[in-house]
Amino acid sequence: MKKVYRKLFGKFEPVAPYGGLILMGLGCAVVLLFPEVEWVTEWLLLILILSALAYNIWLAIIIRKHMKIEEEQERVNCEKVE
Repeated sequence: MKKVYRKLFGKFEPVAPYGGLILMGLGCAVVLLFPEVEWVTEWLLLILILSALAYNIWLAIIIRKHMKIEEEQERVNCEKVE
């Protein structure tokens, strides 16, 4: 799986799985830093949390798709060797 992450994200491979967590942390930081502007922080927090959810779903789908492609390539390479 690390090979797939490296192929997809290059030098950002170590932080790619944590993108959703980073977005949620950013949302919480905004709420803590600007508590006086309630409606802005509530909407921003909601947007960042939904973005984190969408990012994690997208990441799971992309990783699953590329894992299947990687397995298929390995199977084809094994058949060529035999």
